[in-house]
Amino acid sequence: MEEKRGVIECLSCGKKGYYPKGGVKVERNVRHHLRSNNMNRTEHLLVCLAEECAEVGQAVGKALRFGLTDSPPGGGLRNDEYIVRELHDVLAILELLTECGALDRGHYGEVIAEKKKKVERFMLYAEERGTLVSNVEVSRNQQRLQNDK
Repeated sequence: MEEKRGVIECLSCGKKGYYPKGGVKVERNVRHHLRSNNMNRTEHLLVCLAEECAEVGQAVGKALRFGLTDSPPGGGLRNDEYIVRELHDVLAILELLTECGALDRGHYGEVIAEKKKKVERFMLYAEERGTLVSNVEVSRNQQRLQNDK
C-alpha cells in the first residue's frame, strides 16, 4: 500500500516540502526543513561557522587547563598556535559568508576598536573587584608551583 504524502509550505521562506501523512508533529513552518537534507550555500557555511567557533572554544579550554605553551603528548601544535589556527578557520568562513552576500562585515575596524575598549574597561573593573590579577602575578605563582615540585 502506497503511503499518502502531504505538501506543506514554509511560512518563513516559502519553500514547499513533502511529509508523510500522520508524520512528526512539529510546527507547520519547520516541518519540511526537518524532512530535507538539502541546504543552500549560506546554510552550509553557517553550519561550518558554528563548528569552527566550537573548535575555538575547545582550543581555548585546553589552553586554560594546560597552558598556552603546552602541546599535546606526542607532539603537535602548541595551544597558542592551535587557537590562532582555529581563529583563522573562523575568519575564512566569515570571508566566504561575506563573499556570497550572506553577511556584511561593514565597518568592522570600528566595531573591533569599540570591543577592545569595552573589554579593557571590564578588565579594570575586575581588577578593582579583586577577581583579576596581572600576568606578572600569575607568572610568579607559576614559578612558585614549579619550585615546589
